[in-house]
Amino acid sequence: MWKLIIVIFSTILLTQCVKFGPDGRYTCHCLNDEPCNKYSGFCNGGCANGWSGASCQKQNVALNKSPSQVETNRTKRESGDRTTNKPDKCYNYNKTGKWLGIDLEEGYPIKHIIIQPKRDLASVNGILLHVTKENGEPELCYKEGLSSTPPFVKNIECSHVIYGRYVNISNDRISHNGRYLTLCEVEIYVCSVGTFGSDCNNFCHCFNNERCSETGECPNGCSDGWTGTTCSQMCDNGTYGAGCLKLCSDRNCLVETSPCHHIYGSCQGGCIEGFYGEVCDMKCSDRKCKDSNLQCESKTGKCIDGCRRGYQSIDCIQECDNGTYGENCQFKCSERFCQSHDNCSYIDGACDCLDGYQGTDCIYKQSIEQEDNKEIIIGTIVGVIVFVVFVVVIVCVLCKKKNRYVKKNRKKGTESSDNVRQQEVMIG
Repeated sequence: MWKLIIVIFSTILLTQCVKFGPDGRYTCHCLNDEPCNKYSGFCNGGCANGWSGASCQKQNVALNKSPSQVETNRTKRESGDRTTNKPDKCYNYNKTGKWLGIDLEEGYPIKHIIIQPKRDLASVNGILLHVTKENGEPELCYKEGLSSTPPFVKNIECSHVIYGRYVNISNDRISHNGRYLTLCEVEIYVCSVGTFGSDCNNFCHCFNNERCSETGECPNGCSDGWTGTTCSQMCDNGTYGAGCLKLCSDRNCLVETSPCHHIYGSCQGGCIEGFYGEVCDMKCSDRKCKDSNLQCESKTGKCIDGCRRGYQSIDCIQECDNGTYGENCQFKCSERFCQSHDNCSYIDGACDCLDGYQGTDCIYKQSIEQEDNKEIIIGTIVGVIVFVVFVVVIVCVLCKKKNRYVKKNRKKGTESSDNVRQQEVMIG
């Protein structure tokens, strides 16, 4: 019994959401923020104030907007809300040139407008509705005849959709007895982004989440995974993505013929060995797992034994954030004794150490004995260098003296030989 109740309750929860539609792009607008059906958007308790239609996607954009007026002698209406209509809160104009303006604060594609007069229904005769873009010229939406008898609530359809921010209502009558403009409510309805039709219960999927036309055409094509004139058809089975140009068979799915998500192309049943991700397009071998482990969880690419030093995230492809290093990026560069302070290798923290510290990441302080040994070594090296220089100088001096002596003896020997030759010539 209880299991059955739990199953039924769980089913209700699964089908009631704040978003709906095949790709969850539409927002529910239910009374009291209740969830709607996740497939159709239907609200069991009705639509929130200002919304209507089968899926509550038709919005009264005039609700709670501040109107402007000329020559009024009455208090303001309850803006855009007929549910709180009071006769003493209506606009009543009794001069020529009178008008009522509503600033919607942003531009909308406007076609459907509802107006409600006070008591004298004939006061609507001659009414003009203009829609104006920001910094644009007014464009006529509708004109009421001078002798008609309109209903108490007047539904107005512009001759065509007009994009604009401002809606102006004026009276074309000029006679003294018929120049009144009395209005209690003005409601301006537009479809939410991604819907179209008179009741806004048709859906389009336009590129970059743009509005479609009143007949469902998208100005710049369809969003990923959708096709057709109104971009309301999912990609045919076997294709997915932008323009439905990608093939499901090109993915690295465990089952080559597995169903293909029309937007993302995600694999159902996992990936073939060596790949991971929603569409199995990432290689396990590209991760930085500890001990070069190539085993890979097919959805997330999770490294079973964790990441190598200097890498993080589930699939170990992200380097340590700036200022951290080591295994699990748990060490901070700023806690070392480096000359660069907070800049170090993201793998092992390598840097140039300050005096008195050693190690790859400069976290080990040198002992006094090490400092003394260092001074002794430096002194010894300097002494050896000085001695070598001294020896070289002595050798150079001795070599120079030797060269002078050799040259001098050669000169004397030459002079003696010349004297002997002269004596031999004289004797002969």
